[in-house]
Amino acid sequence: MKKTIILLSVLVLMFPSFSQAISGNKYNESIEESIKVNEEHSEKLNETDVSEESNEVDVSIENQDLGNEELNQEFKKTNEDSTPETQEEHQEKEMITTHEVKLTSLTADEYYQLAINQSSYSATLEAFIKGFKMYPDDERFTQGINESARSLLDWASVKQQVQSSVQTARVRYEFILTAPVLNETITKETKYKLNYARLGETIYSPNRLYDMAKNEKNVSPRFSYFVEGYNLYPLDQRFSEGIESSSKDLVDWATIQHSLGNIDSAIVRYDLLLSSPFLDKKLKEEVELKFEMAMQGKRMDSSDKYVQIADNEQNSSAKLNAYIEGYKFYPRDQHIINGIYLSSESLFNWASSQHELGNIDTARVRYELILTAPLLSQDVRQDSEKNLKLAREGIIIVNPDTLFLKAKNEQNSSAKLKAFIKGYNSFPDDQRFIDGINSSARSLLDWATKKHAEGNIDSARVRYELIISAPMLKNATKNETEIKLEYVMQNKALPSINKIIKDADSEVNSSAKLNTYITGLLLYPNNESLKVGLNSSARELLNWATIKHSEGNLITAKLRYELILTSKGLNSFIESETETRLQLADKGVLLPTANKLFEIATNETTSSGKLMKFEEGLKFYPTDKRLIDGINETALSLFNWTVKQHQVGDFDTAIHRYNLIISRQGIKSSILRSVKSNLALANKGLKPITIERIVNAKVQNYTHAQMQNDINKLELMYPGLISQEVIGKSLDGKNIIAVKLGNGKTEVLFNGSAHAREHMTTNLLMKMIDEYAYAFSKNLYFDGFNVREVLNRTTIWFIPMTNPDGVTLVQLGPDSLGSNVSKKAIEINGGSKNFTSWKANARGVDLNRNYPTMWRTVSNNPGRPSESHYKGPVPLSEPESQTIYKFILSKNFKTLVDYHSSGEVLYARLPGHIENLVSRKTGYSIIDETNFTSGGDLPTWFTLELGMPGLTPEISHYVGSRPVPLSNWDSIWKKNNSVGLIVADEAYRNRR
Repeated sequence: MKKTIILLSVLVLMFPSFSQAISGNKYNESIEESIKVNEEHSEKLNETDVSEESNEVDVSIENQDLGNEELNQEFKKTNEDSTPETQEEHQEKEMITTHEVKLTSLTADEYYQLAINQSSYSATLEAFIKGFKMYPDDERFTQGINESARSLLDWASVKQQVQSSVQTARVRYEFILTAPVLNETITKETKYKLNYARLGETIYSPNRLYDMAKNEKNVSPRFSYFVEGYNLYPLDQRFSEGIESSSKDLVDWATIQHSLGNIDSAIVRYDLLLSSPFLDKKLKEEVELKFEMAMQGKRMDSSDKYVQIADNEQNSSAKLNAYIEGYKFYPRDQHIINGIYLSSESLFNWASSQHELGNIDTARVRYELILTAPLLSQDVRQDSEKNLKLAREGIIIVNPDTLFLKAKNEQNSSAKLKAFIKGYNSFPDDQRFIDGINSSARSLLDWATKKHAEGNIDSARVRYELIISAPMLKNATKNETEIKLEYVMQNKALPSINKIIKDADSEVNSSAKLNTYITGLLLYPNNESLKVGLNSSARELLNWATIKHSEGNLITAKLRYELILTSKGLNSFIESETETRLQLADKGVLLPTANKLFEIATNETTSSGKLMKFEEGLKFYPTDKRLIDGINETALSLFNWTVKQHQVGDFDTAIHRYNLIISRQGIKSSILRSVKSNLALANKGLKPITIERIVNAKVQNYTHAQMQNDINKLELMYPGLISQEVIGKSLDGKNIIAVKLGNGKTEVLFNGSAHAREHMTTNLLMKMIDEYAYAFSKNLYFDGFNVREVLNRTTIWFIPMTNPDGVTLVQLGPDSLGSNVSKKAIEINGGSKNFTSWKANARGVDLNRNYPTMWRTVSNNPGRPSESHYKGPVPLSEPESQTIYKFILSKNFKTLVDYHSSGEVLYARLPGHIENLVSRKTGYSIIDETNFTSGGDLPTWFTLELGMPGLTPEISHYVGSRPVPLSNWDSIWKKNNSVGLIVADEAYRNRR
C-alpha cells in the first residue's frame, strides 16, 4: 500500500490533474498522514450505523453506474420503500439475537440456518463468524464467511461512492477484516478501500473509472487508472485486461524516451510499471532490465541500431547473437523477430552441414546457441534438439534428403531396398522411406520371382529373405514372399505365368482349371492375366454347377460352389451369385431352368413385373443373353415412358418409376446414369435437363460457392461422364473437390488455385470441364480434337480450387471464414483485413512449398506464417497439401498440370515432349528447373518421386502481387483452351 501511495504521489507531480481525476481533490491531506492513519487506526466495529444495514440487500449493483446525486436519490427511495422500523427496534432485535446466540448451545446445522436467515449482510457475516468459531472444520462456515464478506464488501463499495456514506463503508470494511479464513482477494480489496475510507474519500464506480481510463489519451495516466481500477475492483476483468494492453504501450513509450536520452522520464515509467499488481513475466523481465540500465545512467540503442548491427555481421552465429541481444530490449520489434527466425534457420543449416562432415564440436556449439534464442520455428527447435543430442553422443548425422536420394539412385532393387530400410531406421516418421521400402520390395520380389521361375533358387532365396526382413512391408507383399520362400526352402522351382496359364487351359474340366489359377494367383497375386483366367474358369464352373443344381444334383453343385468361394481375386458378381446358390443348395432348394425363368418373365403383363422376373432370372443365370436383353429392353421402354410423364410435370409418377428402375440389378450403367440424373431433377420439382453450357468463367471473382454450384449442375447434366468427389477439407472446413471427366483408364490431373490470389486458374479449369463435356455430348470436335474419342480413352481429373480458404480471403475478406481461422489470418496479415496480395492458406503457409521433395532447401522462406513463401513447420503440415498428396498417391496419373497465374512461362523439371506440345499451344517459353535446388512444390514432388511429367504453366503476363485482372481472360482462354485435351491425348499415346 505504501508503494502504491508513493507512486500515486509521483503521478500527481507528473500530471497535476491526476489526483483530482481519481478522487475529486481527495489528496489534500499529506501522504505521511495517510500512512500514519493506516498504521495506527484500530477502532472496533462502530455500532452507531447499524440501522443502515437493513437496506444493504436492497442496494442494486446497477447503482454503481450512477453519479453521486443519483445515488443519494436511489438510497432515499430505498429507505422510503423499506419496511418501517425504528433504529431502536432494529438494534433491540439484533441485541436479542446476539444474546440468544451467546446463551444457547446450537448445533452446526442450527448455526448455519441462523446465518443464512439473517436479513442483512453484516448480520449474516457475524453469524457465520460465530458458527466458524464453534465449528471451524465445517466448510460451510468458511464458504459462508467469504460469500457474505464479498456481498458486504460490494455493498460498502457502493456506499463509498457517496460522500455522506464513506464512514458507513469504513465501519463495514473494518468489520470484514475481523473475519477469520478470509480469502486473499477480499482481504486486499477491503484494505485498499479502507485506506480511502479512513481518509474520508469517496471512490468511483467501476464503469466510471473504466471510462476515464479508456478515454485517457496519455499512456501513463491511462495505465495508472487501470491499476487503480484493478486495486479497487480486482474481479472486474476489464481492468486486468487494461493493465495488460496499456503496459505494453507504456514500456514502448518509455523505451523510446530511454533511447533518446530522456533517462529520468524513462525511470519514472519503468518504476510505475513495476508497481503494477501484476505484469506479464516476460514484460516484467524486460522492464527490470531496462530499469537497471536506466538507473546506471546508461542510454539504450534504438531498435534500428540493433538491426543494423546484426545485419552487418558476417556469419550466422554473430548475426543470431546480435538479434538475441536486440530482442532483450525490443521483443515486439518485427524486424528483430524476423531476424531471429531467419538467422537461426541459416545457422542450423550451416551447423547441420558441419555435423554431416564430422565437425561435431563445431556443430554442437551452434546448436546450443540456436536453442538459447527466445523465438524459434517449430522445425528448427525440434531438429536442433535432436541433432544436439546426437552431437553430444559423438554421432554424425545423415540428412534425410541425402539418404532418400541415395536410395532412389541405387541401380539394383536389393541395394535400393537396403538403402530405404536404412533411411527408415534413421527417420521412421518420413513417409518417403516407407513408400520406398514397399516400391523397391515389390520390384525386388518381381525380379526374384523371375529368377526363381528360371530355376535360380539360391539367388531367389536371398532376395526373399531380404524382403521379409523389411519393416513396414505391406501384407500382400509379405504373404506372397512367404509362399514363394516355402517353394525355395523345398528346393522347388516356380512355374512361370505362361506355364500356369498353359496348364490351366490344358485341363479338361472347370474344377481343375480353377484350381490351377488359384495356385497361380497365390504365386503371382497381381497378374491380370491370371485374374482374368481365374474369373473365366470360375464362371464356367458356376454355370456347370448351376445346371447340376437345377437337375437336382445338390451335393455336386455344393462342392463346386465352395471351391469357387475359396478363390482369391474373384469378382464381386460371381462371388455374390455363388453365395446365393450355395445357400439354396444348403436348404435343399432346386433351381428353375433358364428357359423356365425367361418364359415366366415374358408372360408378365406389366413392365414392373417383367423387370422383377428378369432380375430373378439373372441372379441364377447372369450370362444368359435372353435374360440380359430382356431386362434392359424392359428398363429402357419403362424409362422412355417415364420421361414423357416427367416432361408434362407428373413428378410423382416419374419419381416412382425412376426408383423402380434403379432398384433392379443387371441394368446397363448407361441406362442407370440417365435414370439417376432425371430422378435428381424430379425430386427437386424440375423437368429433364437440356444440354447447355453452364460455367460463366468471365468473372473477376469466381467463388468457391459458385464453383460448387456449377459442379453440381454439370454432374447432373452429364451423368456417367462427370462425377465429383470430396477428397478433403480445408482448415475452415471447406470441401476440396476433385472432378472426374471421361471414362478412360489412362488418367491425368489438372490442379488450380494453390495460391490464393491466383484464382483465375479456377475459372480456366471450370471452363475446360464445361466445354469438353458439351463437345462430348454433342459429338463435336474441339480445336481439332475428337473429344468423345479422347475422353473415352483418358480420364481428366480436375481439382479446380486447392486452397479454398485463401481464395475466399482474397475475394470476400476474412469475415467470410470462421472466427478462429479469420482471427489467425488477420494476425498474420498485420491486423489488416485487406488480403488482395495473399498467396498462402488461412494459416499463412504457402501450399506450393509444403511438399516433401527438396523441402529442406526451399529458398526465401520467412521462417514464420506469412502471406506468401512460408514453407510450413514440416512437409505436408497443412490439410490442403495432405489432401492433394494422398489423392495423387491413390491414383496412377501419367501427367500433372499445376496451373499458376503470372508470367506466361512454363516451368518443368526434365522437360520433354509433352512440355513442348503445351508450349507450342500456349506460346509460353519453357523454363527448365532440372538443376534448381529449391523445392517443396507439387510438380517437383510429382516428377522426382513418381517419375511422371509435372508442368507449371503461368497463364498471364506478370501483374504483380494481385489477382489477374478480368481484362486478361480472353487471351488466357485462347492460349489454354485445348491444353486439357492435348495432355490427355498425349498421355494415352505414351501410356505405360
